[in-house]
Amino acid sequence: DLALTIGGKRSRFRRMDWARFGSWCGLPSKAIESVLDGFSANVERAIEIVSRSFLPDEPRRAYIDLLRRNTAELAA
Repeated sequence: DLALTIGGKRSRFRRMDWARFGSWCGLPSKAIESVLDGFSANVERAIEIVSRSFLPDEPRRAYIDLLRRNTAELAA
């Protein structure tokens, strides 16, 4: 959860929420799409890094689940 809201929401952000926020910030739509696509394209790399981390098993699994869940929501 975020301390401040984005589009009236504090969590469960979808791709459209981030796109609207980027537009509100004055970013070109091409730049917004590039950043959002980059997050989705690099999720497996992030999961690999977390998998090799020194986190205990349970927090590591929780972090990986969070990455997958958030990336899936970015695609929606």
